[in-house]
This record gives sequence, structure tokens and C-alpha cells, in this order.
Amino acid sequence: MVEIPSIAVVADKAAEEVDFASIGTNDLCQYLTAADRGNPQVADYYQNYHPAMLRVMRRVIEEFARRGKSVGVCGELGGDPLAAPVLVGFGIDKLSMSAASAPGVKRSVAMYTSAQLR
Repeated sequence: MVEIPSIAVVADKAAEEVDFASIGTNDLCQYLTAADRGNPQVADYYQNYHPAMLRVMRRVIEEFARRGKSVGVCGELGGDPLAAPVLVGFGIDKLSMSAASAPGVKRSVAMYTSAQLR
């Protein structure tokens, strides 16, 4: 599980030690933005689409892909129809989500070709 920034920073080394990874987007975002999404005083700073979040996730995916290893996503972003096409474009091959989220995610990803997503 890639849930803390320190493991994301050493993704190249982690990818050499494991067979696959899953990015836990809820915790990773919380730690990257230093904002507890459950705390109303700082919840506005918890931003799933923060550029740092997207860059960190992309780097993890790229490091694993260089070693022929897959990366999945669990957490809220996995079931987000706006984020799913971006994640698939980054190279995510498994999205974890509730059954209720699946139709919307499927529709949003199916709107694009693989080339467009990349």
C-alpha cells in the first residue's frame, strides 16, 4: 500500500521489493496536504485533485511500470468518474470502488480511447 508520502518518494526502491502496489488515495492525500478530511477546521485543504497528489501518484505508477509491475487505486479517487480517466491514463489497471460507483466510472472512462487517456 502506498499511503504515505515517504513510500511514494522511494517508489523506485519499493517496486524492486514487491510484486504490485495499490495507492490508498484517502490517506495519501491526507498526508500530502497535511489536512485531516474529518476535521472541519482543515478539511478544505484536503484536495483530491491537488497537483502534488497527481504528480506523486503518476511517479509511483511510472516507477512500477518501469519494472513491469502493476499499480491499483483504492480510496475515493478509484470511484470518482472525474478522476478515473486520468488514473487510467496514468497507467492504473485496477480501480477499487463501490458497486454504485461502477456505472459512472465505466461511462467516464469509455468516453475516451486509450491514446486519449494517455
